[in-house]
Amino acid sequence: ASLRAAGAGLPLAAAAVLAAGSRRLGRRLTPYPRPLEGTALETGGIYGLIRHPLYSGVILAALGVALWKASAWSLGAGAALAALLNAKAAREEAWLSERFPAYADYRRRTRKFVPFLF
Repeated sequence: ASLRAAGAGLPLAAAAVLAAGSRRLGRRLTPYPRPLEGTALETGGIYGLIRHPLYSGVILAALGVALWKASAWSLGAGAALAALLNAKAAREEAWLSERFPAYADYRRRTRKFVPFLF
């Protein structure tokens, strides 16, 4: 029962993370991993804590649903989604590194998906 309760709350946290990331990017938000031409590297706001808050929010929501449903299938689907977004983030980071010389330093000091952990 406690896992289901935790799962029910995670989508709210996911929505906050998604909103913060989306709001910070504004018109620069795109579903494609290649950064838009003429944009600057975003390192402020939630991007100062994690490099990929939009992917983090989606993963957090999937985890919440899996816990709420207490379903092995949902957990497996969430894990597959996390693996896919991790691969997409790796491709995106390669393009960001090519475009922005400061990306290497940003990557060293900022976690990928979870503040202070991963």
